[in-house]
Amino acid sequence: MACALIPATWHNDAVFESARMTYPLPVHQPNAAPEGRKPAWLKVRAPGGPNYMRLRRLMRGLNLHSVCEEAHCPNIGECWEDATATS
Repeated sequence: MACALIPATWHNDAVFESARMTYPLPVHQPNAAPEGRKPAWLKVRAPGGPNYMRLRRLMRGLNLHSVCEEAHCPNIGECWEDATATS
């Protein structure tokens, strides 16, 4: 008895076919960024303190990489300065 291969269809295929956009959506441009300096609370100091450098050398020496590094976390200097690393 031969078995014919029937292409699998998902139950959502009909929904996707009928939901195709027939007209373009409007594009709203954000207002221009205000000129001037950023507020002090928004600024993050660049990493490089003594604990940060020690922890970085330790991580590289053990061939480890932290979640913070992989995610390019902007707060890595703050956490590593407190000797906290998530590997």
